[in-house]
Amino acid sequence: MPRLLTTFDGQATRFPFIELMNEIWRVLKPGGLLYAVTPVYPHVAAFQDPTHVNALTTGTHEYSCARAPGGHVRFRG
Repeated sequence: MPRLLTTFDGQATRFPFIELMNEIWRVLKPGGLLYAVTPVYPHVAAFQDPTHVNALTTGTHEYSCARAPGGHVRFRG
């Protein structure tokens, strides 16, 4: 998944990973669970795939799931 894209008109920037996380939040039932498997930093597998451009850490979950998330991604849990 690319880190960022421009809109069709070229006037704005889109963040596909954030859009995906927002969509997951939208469709996940309250109390629902999302199971995602991906390598995270500092494990070497996080860097082996050259297409892996959205670096995740063990703290990404806390960053995204806080009451006032820094990335403005809201997960239901």
